[in-house]
Amino acid sequence: MLRLVTARVRLSVVDGPLKGRALDFDAHDAILVGRAPDCALRLPDSDKTASDRHCIIEVNPPAVRVRDVGSRNGTRVNGVRHGGRAQPHTGVDLQDGDRVQVGRTVVRVEIAGAAPARCSRCGSPEPRPGGLCARCRTSSGFDPLDVIVDEILRRAHARDGDVPKGIRGYAVEGLVGRGGMGSVYRARREKDGRTVAVKVMLSHIAVIPKARKLFDREIDVLLGLRHANIVELIEHGSAGAAFYFVMEFCEGGSLLALARPHPHGVPMDVALPVMRGTLDGLDGAHRQGFVHRDMKPDNVLLTGGVAKVSDFGFAKSFEQAGFSGMTSTSDGHGGTTAFIAREQVTNYKFVKPSADVWSTGATFYWMLTGHLPREMPRDGDPLQTILETRATPIARHKPDLPPALAAVIDRALAFEAADRFADAGEFRAALDRAVR
Repeated sequence: MLRLVTARVRLSVVDGPLKGRALDFDAHDAILVGRAPDCALRLPDSDKTASDRHCIIEVNPPAVRVRDVGSRNGTRVNGVRHGGRAQPHTGVDLQDGDRVQVGRTVVRVEIAGAAPARCSRCGSPEPRPGGLCARCRTSSGFDPLDVIVDEILRRAHARDGDVPKGIRGYAVEGLVGRGGMGSVYRARREKDGRTVAVKVMLSHIAVIPKARKLFDREIDVLLGLRHANIVELIEHGSAGAAFYFVMEFCEGGSLLALARPHPHGVPMDVALPVMRGTLDGLDGAHRQGFVHRDMKPDNVLLTGGVAKVSDFGFAKSFEQAGFSGMTSTSDGHGGTTAFIAREQVTNYKFVKPSADVWSTGATFYWMLTGHLPREMPRDGDPLQTILETRATPIARHKPDLPPALAAVIDRALAFEAADRFADAGEFRAALDRAVR
């Protein structure tokens, strides 16, 4: 596979009130552009042709994309209008030299250091850097595990002719499920017969050695994260464009499966132990300086009647390494959109534990009511909803919920981070006071 040399992106303001300002990127990031105080590229209030939160520019060097978020006047790329209130959530991939106009401000895109890439599976060239081409990723019968297995088999055969089946040291027994971030398999560890879960995640970009090394270093830190309410990460590795994580197997499945027979909400006697266990695990991680960034029903697993938080740090590390491709400007957010805090859009790289508080509160809200805390219009822009819509008080969907517990959930879902619980420990303490 051809590797990318280190790419860099500069966004230079070449016209308008902020002329002369420049932003440089050598890693995955996303900035909100507009007149609101929470915009990373804040435009003057005097420019009434720009909206408060006008567009998002996402950079994953060498790729750059702009996405309008329902602005009044749309976002112009090389003079062509995209998006606007009549045509929301339109993403445009940008090239070196392109100009993006927001109100009176014009930003020029400068991309340096990019080299061509090829599909790590079939070798075909791609119009955009990527680990796998679109054809391989969507081909009939394609299994993400194949990427790792093929590479391991090739290496083993080249070395000693011994060709194992599956990931070295593990016998893969079957697919457990697929999600937006990867596929999970049930496997047996050959040295002791322990049943484990193997998660396989595919990079959407070419994996350069520097990015792989930094990602491995971050995941190595997670190996030391031990708590009774956190799914144990046993080991991890990679091959080509694929990464695998061997984890504790939770036979009870996810909270998503637990809630499925209860469309109007999980009974309180079942829900409360799940809430306490989830917050205990999250608190243990917050105390060690970790932020999950992807709390949702799929990532609360059950085993032996105990709730455990799964995928700790995977989403954050995978996204910030750039392996997820474009995420903030993508139209296909899957189920995660409904469970992310607004600061994960406005402050992409530097979210705090209070973002996990919101996402966990949203998970509990859904578990207790069968509803999402924010109304997500089918034809509306999900990013605009995240940025502008407050959570509906839980009592409107669950009027028989104890008022003290309803107040705790509502505070966890406060629009401003400063109005929420600071971390999972505060959330857990408030829960205990509400349901003595």
